[in-house]
Amino acid sequence: MTKMNTVVFLLLMTMGVVSCKKEEVVECDGTVYSFSQQVQPLMNKSCNTSGCHSQNSTLGDFTAYNGVRTKVDNGSLKARILDGTMPVNTTLTVEEKKIIVCWVEAGALDN
Repeated sequence: MTKMNTVVFLLLMTMGVVSCKKEEVVECDGTVYSFSQQVQPLMNKSCNTSGCHSQNSTLGDFTAYNGVRTKVDNGSLKARILDGTMPVNTTLTVEEKKIIVCWVEAGALDN
C-alpha cells in the first residue's frame, strides 16, 4: 500500500469511527420516577430553553406534561435521549437519562 493510500485509509477509518453514534443502554430497575419531581426539573434544566422546547415552541412545548407526552407517544423523546442527539448544547448524565427513559418505559405517568 502506498503512503497516499495509507493516509486515505486512515482518514476514512477515523471518519467512520467518529461519525458512529452508539445508542446507550439504560437499565431500568423498577424504580418509579415522578414526572413533577424528577422528569420536569430535567426538562426545565436541559430542554425547556429559549429556542428549544420552551412554551409554544414549534419543536414541542416541554413546559408541561402534555407537550412532553406528545414526544413520548411518537417515540422521539426516548430515542433522542438514548442516541445523544438531545438535548442540544448539553449532555445528560447516565442517571438523568435513566430517570427519563425509565419514566417513559413505566408508562410516562403524569405523577
